[in-house]
Amino acid sequence: MKKATFLLCLFILIATSVHSQQKVNISLKEFLEKVRLNNLEYAAEKLNINIADAAIESAKVFNDPNVSIGYGSAEIYGMKMGSSIGVEVSKTISYGKRPAAIEYAKSERELTKILLDDYFQNLRAYATSLWIDVIKKQRLFDVQLSTYQMVRELVAIDSLRQVEGWIGEIDAKQSRVEAGIMYNELLNSEVELQHAYLNLTNVCGVSAADTVIVPSTTTIKHVRQFNLSELLREAPSKRADILAAASGIDLSEKGLRVAKASNNTDFEIAVGLNLHKEAKNEIAPSPFHRDFSVSLSIPIPISTKLYNGEVKAARSKIQQAELKYKSAVQVMETEIIESYNNYLKLDKQLKSYSNGLLINAKDVLDEKKTGYRKGDTPFLEVLDAQRTYDSILIMYFETMYNKSEALVKLEKAAGIWDIE
Repeated sequence: MKKATFLLCLFILIATSVHSQQKVNISLKEFLEKVRLNNLEYAAEKLNINIADAAIESAKVFNDPNVSIGYGSAEIYGMKMGSSIGVEVSKTISYGKRPAAIEYAKSERELTKILLDDYFQNLRAYATSLWIDVIKKQRLFDVQLSTYQMVRELVAIDSLRQVEGWIGEIDAKQSRVEAGIMYNELLNSEVELQHAYLNLTNVCGVSAADTVIVPSTTTIKHVRQFNLSELLREAPSKRADILAAASGIDLSEKGLRVAKASNNTDFEIAVGLNLHKEAKNEIAPSPFHRDFSVSLSIPIPISTKLYNGEVKAARSKIQQAELKYKSAVQVMETEIIESYNNYLKLDKQLKSYSNGLLINAKDVLDEKKTGYRKGDTPFLEVLDAQRTYDSILIMYFETMYNKSEALVKLEKAAGIWDIE
């Protein structure tokens, strides 16, 4: 008896503390804020904005002018023919390419920002699902622990009855076996609960070596009324992935402009100045003088007119982006309808448990326990009643938390969020 009490106390101690780690009780709102601020993967994704800003800066680069300096000499030995020094400044003009590249880079940044919003929406839903999983496991663990404590109570009563000769040794062993089975199941549940705490801690960027995040509540508010038509109508303007698909069309159109601009003819303008030294030869003497030159170099665009694959590819990408957008909208509508129907189904199931099913099972259990203490009810009948009640209670909790999870999926599918 002392050994059993010691084991129970030890187990409760393990179940209510996670080794030497500090437990931090926070609300769902505080938890999601930690996820937003500290999640390492999200922090890495946010750097894509900086990368996109750098791409805009790169697109602003223009063709630098070229400066060339030359020296020439027409000397024939002993005839003093003279020499010259020349300076030329040239620049390549690319019409329309730089503005098109800047607009494309800006569209890429806008798309990157939308994709970052989409990443956070998915992360927020995932983190909330982890939160729900933790509080569900905590509830189920509490049910198992309560049942184990009740069975230990009955085992103690059976031990006294065996000593007093009221029951045989086999009956007393049976109760101890049942208690042992429950104890092992409780240990498994406790380990699963600890793992769930660790997952919750990791997702908000907190080191699990010394800190464990623990929900401060065991429920989330999931009483919501939704209008399916309204959800379907407003979702395209709220869901980040749909906005990203729409932005993809705009980006493809900007890509077409870049492709067309790349076929624009580049031309080069050059201005030169030459300084000629005085020539003192007797045959063709000349004074010091200078001359200027201006040149325009224009390539003949033969290949760009014959082969315009970039433009054709860019047009195809626009069509592709439009089809992807339509497909994304169809998938979104399916997700909303399925999530909506699942939410309504679980809401109805949850109400069925509240219509007397749990109360009746609890009444039967209490009556069996009272009869057992009086010696009128066998241990196995009490155990069956307890299992029935636990089964109903577990299904009730699972339905309740499945409804919470369905709410998360529905709001994620609709692009809204007001979960507390």
